[in-house]
Amino acid sequence: MTVHYLIAGSRAEAKSTAIVDWGWHPDRLCGRDGYRRPNGDFVIPVVDIQYLVGIRPPSEIYLGYAWSAVRHIDAALRELRACGCTVHHP
Repeated sequence: MTVHYLIAGSRAEAKSTAIVDWGWHPDRLCGRDGYRRPNGDFVIPVVDIQYLVGIRPPSEIYLGYAWSAVRHIDAALRELRACGCTVHHP
């Protein structure tokens, strides 16, 4: 599986470019279906760096609030790579 993530500058921008199958988000940023590519890739919009809490293996991918340090994104990407995902970002 390939995971893509996009850094969006604002919630409005993220909503206009939301293409991911997260399953649920409190602000309805991401729909329940339709945002996973036909080949199984995930494209993940990140509203703001500070909102990315962590990424787990595909069955547990989630977006949350709390941490702000870039190192958390780095840690999440390392975790994805460790479970065999290829991660791309612009």
